[in-house]
Amino acid sequence: MKQFLIIIFIIIIGVIGYAVYMRIRNGGIVVSPGIPISKQKSETSGVPTTQHNVVIPSSIPTVFQIPLTIKNPVDRSIVASSTIIVRGTTIPKADVYVNDSIARADTQGNFSVQVTLDEGDNTIVVITNDTEGNYSEKDITVTYNPGT
Repeated sequence: MKQFLIIIFIIIIGVIGYAVYMRIRNGGIVVSPGIPISKQKSETSGVPTTQHNVVIPSSIPTVFQIPLTIKNPVDRSIVASSTIIVRGTTIPKADVYVNDSIARADTQGNFSVQVTLDEGDNTIVVITNDTEGNYSEKDITVTYNPGT
C-alpha cells in the first residue's frame, strides 16, 4: 500500500511539473486565445487535452483577452484642455482602470473616466477585467498643448 501511494504521489508531481513547464513555455498563458480548443478527456489518462495534443491542466485557469475599444481620445491626439474624458467599450459590468482611476462599465459595456493631463505627452493606460480574471490592456498617448 505504501509503494502504491508513493507511485501516485510521483505521478501527481509529474503532472504538476509538466503543467508548470507548459505554462512557462507558452509565456505564462496555457493556451493562446486564437487556437480553437476542444477539451476532451483522454481515454487513457483522464487528463483534458486539445485537438493539438497539448495538455491543459484543469487546475490552472486559462486567461483570455476581453474586448476593449478606446473611442475617445484618439491615440496621438493633441488637446488644449488639461482634462479629457476617456470613453470606450468593453464587456458589460467589467472593472475598468484608467491610469489612477477606477470605474465600472455599464450594462452595455460603455465606460467614461475623466483624466487630468500634464503639459506635453501623456500616456493613458486602460485596463479592463472580468470576474474570471480575463483582461485587456491598451495604451494611448495624448499631448496637452495649452497654446493649441
